[in-house]
Amino acid sequence: MKSAVSFCEALPAFTLLVYLFLSEAPAVWLLFFGALALHEWGHIVAFRLVRRETPILCLSGVGTRLSSPLPLLPWEEAVTALAGPLVNILFALLALRFGQGGFFLLFAVTHLIFAVGNLLPFGASDGERLLSLLLHRLFPRRAFLLLSLISTLSLALFFYFSLFLYYLTGNGLSGVVFALFFLFSSSEEKTRKNS
Repeated sequence: MKSAVSFCEALPAFTLLVYLFLSEAPAVWLLFFGALALHEWGHIVAFRLVRRETPILCLSGVGTRLSSPLPLLPWEEAVTALAGPLVNILFALLALRFGQGGFFLLFAVTHLIFAVGNLLPFGASDGERLLSLLLHRLFPRRAFLLLSLISTLSLALFFYFSLFLYYLTGNGLSGVVFALFFLFSSSEEKTRKNS
């Protein structure tokens, strides 16, 4: 029964991946999944560095996430959240420094986009986790309200920026689809948490 629930929870992410797979070039997908794998590897290494049990990789409605059997201390949460984007940035810089040609440039750009995208504070991203830690530290009573407001504004800006890029270039509808996907997925997750 548990695996059926996990599959149903992951269905929105699978649907998004199928759409993007059909709309984008295969090379972009190979780079995307490579960036995803290295990103999650960075989180796993951070879990080991803070001497925590290796987390379980789960598919959820908003993509992949690592599930720790025990709650993390705030500093451990910050270290593990930062590790994924930092690994992507590191590999992008290595590709720019030591690689030559269009492939290495595309590799670096993919990793940078992946890192920046994960640091945006919406959709249960690493950025939202970090912002939540900061807001709970600075404004404990208003943290949830501020986090909801900032997440909604960030998602709206991401959506309009993606729409603007699509209007200018005629390409990149994926960003618009991602924004809508995160909008619906994060609202479903918040509804589930509140019930």
